[in-house]
Parts: sequence; structure tokens; C-alpha cells
Amino acid sequence: MIELKQRTFEEKVVDILLLFYLFGTHKIKDDTKAHKTVFFTEKNMNEKKIKGFSYNFIRWHFGEFSRELESDLNELKRKRFVTNELNLTQDGEDILNRI
Repeated sequence: MIELKQRTFEEKVVDILLLFYLFGTHKIKDDTKAHKTVFFTEKNMNEKKIKGFSYNFIRWHFGEFSRELESDLNELKRKRFVTNELNLTQDGEDILNRI
């Protein structure tokens, strides 16, 4: 079994802030699209040697999947920063505007 690198606290904070930006600037309809969008964004940034998202992805039935990303999405929904359709709520927009 392959052991995946654990994110640091700082990497998790950056991941969450980048998700706020992503959901505030793009229309992403569901979790599957979110996983694909974040995967390709992270891949593109890594190719350009830009540090961004720090998720670990595995191949899955519907494409790339990250347990950390799924956890972050559920946390943002539970805290009501994003809706189930991955739109920012007013609280989410307030955070995005502050950062």
C-alpha cells in the first residue's frame, strides 16, 4: 500500500482559502466536478512550479478523488460557507472578500 504525504496545517489553510477563491470565481455544480477541477488546477500549478493545492489524489470510478478534499468540502458545507451546489453563501463571500 502506498503511504500518502500528510498535509501540514499551513497547507490545509491554503487549500481551504483556494477553495473559497475557486467557488467564488467558478461555477462548479457537484463534488465530482470539484475533484476534477482541483486535480487539474493542482497539476497545472505543479507543472509551472507554483505551490498551490496540496491534496493527495487517487484514481476512482468517476475520475480523480481526494479524501482530504472530500473532507474539506464537507467541512465547508457543514459550516455553511458553501451550499450543497458548491456556491458560496453570504458568510463564504464575506471570507473571500476579506482575503
